[in-house]
Amino acid sequence: MNNKLVIKDKGYKQVKINLDNIHRARTKVGLPQEGTIKAGEVKSMLDLVRIGAIQEFGAPKRNIPQRSFVRSTFDNRKSNLLSICQSQYKNVVLGKLPAKKALGIIGEYLTNETKMAIKNRIPPPNAPMTIAQKGSDVPLIDTAQMIQSIQHVEIK
Repeated sequence: MNNKLVIKDKGYKQVKINLDNIHRARTKVGLPQEGTIKAGEVKSMLDLVRIGAIQEFGAPKRNIPQRSFVRSTFDNRKSNLLSICQSQYKNVVLGKLPAKKALGIIGEYLTNETKMAIKNRIPPPNAPMTIAQKGSDVPLIDTAQMIQSIQHVEIK
């Protein structure tokens, strides 16, 4: 009698590879140090990250209020983000998209939403003195370099 064990993979190995890829992958959204600075007055991404951090968390000793543009966008879009993440996770597991592409979709969503939140004016409003100095009452937008430099970076 010739008994043979036949194993039919049916895609299990590829699903396992896809799961390993998505579980190790990450995307950073905001002003990541690995990002690319857009042309403007600030010369380095690190300087732009520092400016962004001051705006994000505030600087009470310098009378700069907190204007969270990254954390607040994430918090306010959490349910939509969860839905997008679940959809992209499924696409990766089923082999419809590579993990990096799925993360790019998630990162692009958060990047666009962050920029839109800034354009819609992150509270509190600018102080009268700030408005007089820069000639605008729109918080977080002066030269537009920071908003243009908001991006996502996929990392492994």
